[in-house]
Amino acid sequence: MTPESPDHGMPRLAAIQSDEAGASPLVIVSPPTIAGRLGRPIRRAVWPVWIGVIAIGLGVVSAFVSATMGVAIATGTYSRVRVPTGQVNPFEGVVRYSTPLAGACAAATLLAAIAVLAGIGLILRKPWSTTLMVWWALLKLLCALALSIVFGLFQKAQIDASLTLAAAARPGAAGPPPGVVAGISTGTAVFMAGFLFFWLALLPVFMLIWFTRSGIRKEVASWRHHQVS
Repeated sequence: MTPESPDHGMPRLAAIQSDEAGASPLVIVSPPTIAGRLGRPIRRAVWPVWIGVIAIGLGVVSAFVSATMGVAIATGTYSRVRVPTGQVNPFEGVVRYSTPLAGACAAATLLAAIAVLAGIGLILRKPWSTTLMVWWALLKLLCALALSIVFGLFQKAQIDASLTLAAAARPGAAGPPPGVVAGISTGTAVFMAGFLFFWLALLPVFMLIWFTRSGIRKEVASWRHHQVS
């Protein structure tokens, strides 16, 4: 075997001449290694952390606001406002729709708690967190629709009460015809209800689209594989 002839992947042998008259010891020379994938660190997706943080943050804020409003409505804070006889209560909308508003606030608080739980699961890469987030999105859309309808009725009552108070403050002034007043209150209430539903539906729709993508579903499936192994 010569030093230049490989032996099918075996370590190459090279003869080194120590001196002109001396022996020729053999030295084992290792072949060069080829870089593989074993030493490369596995990149983990960062979207679970970002979405989890967003869900936790918005959930905490929503829970605080919804619970505060629900308690104020349920305890009759607005209905205890003293109004002279014959005058309109400026919180007429809250008084008239206090029960559905309180129920909507309670549902929003519960959904906020679910969002926080799902967000924690996403950060920890738990497979159940994605299923919980999808259910949260569906329930959030239903709650947003119901809340928008109640909010529109509430706003119409509030606007009507405000217009009535404004007319009573100026008894001799000429105001718009009753039909115009009704049209203004109805149009404003419909616009505000539609805007509220659009705002509340943004995040749930995004979650439904995001978690139905094939790449995201494969990523979640890898979480299950790592937990089993």
